[in-house]
Amino acid sequence: RTGGLIASREKARKAVSWQKMEKAFEKSEKIEARIVSRIKGGYAVDCQSCLCFLPNSQLSLKPLSGEEIRELMKKPQIFEIVKMDKRRGNIVLSRRQHLQRSIDATRDEEISKLKVGMIVEDAICKALTAWGAFIMVNNIETLCHINEISHSRISAPSDLLRVGQKLRVKIIKIDSDTKKVSTSIKALTENPFNNAV
Repeated sequence: RTGGLIASREKARKAVSWQKMEKAFEKSEKIEARIVSRIKGGYAVDCQSCLCFLPNSQLSLKPLSGEEIRELMKKPQIFEIVKMDKRRGNIVLSRRQHLQRSIDATRDEEISKLKVGMIVEDAICKALTAWGAFIMVNNIETLCHINEISHSRISAPSDLLRVGQKLRVKIIKIDSDTKKVSTSIKALTENPFNNAV
């Protein structure tokens, strides 16, 4: 009314930060920010003067202890923007999504080194189920179906295998869509029925 002007440096900083966040969201770019406090349902995250929301479910791939969370809050973390509401001024972030993409990228790189027919000498039995064994091959979890463990009939994989056992396996299938790898133990042993009279 008096012709005076009211200026805000903080609002200007927030407006510039919001524009940067919008561009990052549109281009699916990662951002670096710091978790500043715990709030209802998640965490408040500061990114260049923009206060964002990180839901509990998007903090990590696995449950974290209070000490681990406090360690995360001491240094900047990498996040992905999953939602922006300009009208309400809300920005929702995910650290979990970034971690999962990193794992998937590493897995894809490791799988690309595998070929059907490849023989692996130092595979490790990670877990046993009723239908087969999960076997680690070059940091990739593969499945050896119960029918691929032995030429003879077995009632359960535990009849012949134990967790932690070192194995020699052959890669028999790589699914390019699901990224699942199948292995076989019996493919590296002679079929006794071939010599049956």
